[in-house]
Amino acid sequence: MKSPEPKRLYQSVASQIIKLIREGEFSPEERLPTERELALKLGVSRPSLREALIALEIGGQVEIRVGSGVYVRSTSGTQISMMTTLQQCRRWAIVYRN
Repeated sequence: MKSPEPKRLYQSVASQIIKLIREGEFSPEERLPTERELALKLGVSRPSLREALIALEIGGQVEIRVGSGVYVRSTSGTQISMMTTLQQCRRWAIVYRN
């Protein structure tokens, strides 16, 4: 039986960001703090944070606007599913590696 792949750092970071959104720290359509500020807050490097943000953008949770920042997307009143986010992050990782 194949053991599950270990969780990658960007997946943990993406989960932390989703948790902050769920807890109301960041509202829909609100701009997230700068990469530097958010990386410090989460205790990770900026490259790891960038990977997480790209995964979240692919998953539809955030929108990256070049030159403007990263914005929380509106969830239309539905909660963001952590499982869905992690599955999308894994799919992104497979595409990213190839």
